[in-house]
Amino acid sequence: MSGAIRTALGQVRRYARTHLDKYKALLLQNPSPWNIDAMPLFAATLEIFKNDLKKFEKNFEKWQEVLDMMEDDADRKAEQDLFDEAYSSAENGDLIDEAGTCSRSGSARFAYF
Repeated sequence: MSGAIRTALGQVRRYARTHLDKYKALLLQNPSPWNIDAMPLFAATLEIFKNDLKKFEKNFEKWQEVLDMMEDDADRKAEQDLFDEAYSSAENGDLIDEAGTCSRSGSARFAYF
């Protein structure tokens, strides 16, 4: 029932991982303090992280809606187990935490400019 949502979460996870890897490379190429040329790159990356986090949230909310509409207790239990596993997985959790940390630290850095 949640196959399409799980697929979408996998895509978001892959994109977010790619974005984080590009951000790390960008940091290596442009150490702080950032010059005027690097700032737009970091600002764009910050927006991408925010978008990735919103997509994670949106897909988990959709999945919760699917769970809320399920009537069969056995099916709901199986689906809830899948949801709980995905929601608390280290892979998703670590990625969400890392993107959130980068997003917050980037926002803090831009507050000075």
